[in-house]
Amino acid sequence: MPSIELSELVAIAAIWFAGSGARTYSLSASDFGWGREAGVVDSNPVADASGLAASQRNSGVLWTLNDSGGSNRVFAIKADGGDFLGSFALDGAIAGDCSSLVCVNGALDYEDLAVGPGPVEGASYLYVGDIGSGKSTRNTIEVHRVAEPKVDSDKGSDQSDTLGSVDTIVLKYPGKFYDSETLLFDPLSGDIYVVTKDRDEANRVYRARIPHPVDGTPIVLELMGTMDWELAVGGDVLFNGLEVIMKNKKSVFIYTREEEKELWEAIVHPAKAVSLRYIEEPQGESIGFAGDGMGFYTLSESVGAQTVPLYFYRRNGSLPTSEAPQPSPTVPNPLSPAFCEDQKTVSDCRELVTDTGCRWSRKAGRCSKARRCRNIRSEQSCKGVTKYFCAYSYKKTSRQVCTDFSNRCEVARSEGACEKNSGCQWNSGDCTLM
Repeated sequence: MPSIELSELVAIAAIWFAGSGARTYSLSASDFGWGREAGVVDSNPVADASGLAASQRNSGVLWTLNDSGGSNRVFAIKADGGDFLGSFALDGAIAGDCSSLVCVNGALDYEDLAVGPGPVEGASYLYVGDIGSGKSTRNTIEVHRVAEPKVDSDKGSDQSDTLGSVDTIVLKYPGKFYDSETLLFDPLSGDIYVVTKDRDEANRVYRARIPHPVDGTPIVLELMGTMDWELAVGGDVLFNGLEVIMKNKKSVFIYTREEEKELWEAIVHPAKAVSLRYIEEPQGESIGFAGDGMGFYTLSESVGAQTVPLYFYRRNGSLPTSEAPQPSPTVPNPLSPAFCEDQKTVSDCRELVTDTGCRWSRKAGRCSKARRCRNIRSEQSCKGVTKYFCAYSYKKTSRQVCTDFSNRCEVARSEGACEKNSGCQWNSGDCTLM
């Protein structure tokens, strides 16, 4: 065990209100053990690991990615052993600055990723952050959102695939550009957070509040405050939103959150972190909670080594729990045709054209649902009408069609095509919503 001097432990008390009662939860460094080697990860293809998140769809699976210079793909590895399970390309995920800066298959500088809810209630999504500097100043940064694919941790073979129906959320700093390596997703609010890495000042915490349009319109990030330390290189949020873990290259920090407060309030000054035990790695930029929350993992870049240890730090105490009902941060589903039909005048109907895809039928003299999606024949055009709730979905594994978002599962004619579509699952010969 490394002999690392820990400074005086800081205990943080967080209170969760359940009905009229309240209870107190505190953390100290001793609540997590020292790291043990949970496995080794082959540096081919995971050479420059720069993000780590546990799958919420697939038991025993961790997601990671390569940073600057890597292509637009994520990797699935086995949590128990580090075995490679597959490489998954993000179809159509392209950084906005690729026209002027060097990208690899649309990726400029992937740095971190997260797992959380998204547009389809009950489905789990990957949030992939192309948020680094790419050694240049960028106009925008991007977060790519895609439904988690099915991965079998016990299969032990290469399950690589291409993921379709990728949504890109474009973000922009309100002032100058910052290099960032930490992406956080709040499962309680649905908000996205980006934490800067600056060698001359403390970490700055920026928020992109839900909803997140995917039509290419940049969301201007809000500065929520600064932290009491610097050079953040990775982070993760516990699946229930009640803890945040982050690191720089020498230390790991954990924060507790009061449920009724925003996530940023738990991490910006004057919030104080608990410093956890950590085995310093050669180039450690990846950290993520275990899927069940009973510990966390870290993973270093290979720095030329053929294999890299995957460390696991077990939680000694119990999980923080919530007795209050948690809000769903899911994006509203497309409105039914009946919503359009409720609009009784031409002007009322036309006001909803942009957001819901309603149209006024002169012949019938009524407002009805527009059939915009099924008349579109190209992927680019289909993805350009996200505001009309169109989805480019797999009908066959080698063929996609533009369809209503609510119909994206039903168009699939095979299990392989079904599992490529966002939030869909194959069930007894039919493709249905999860």
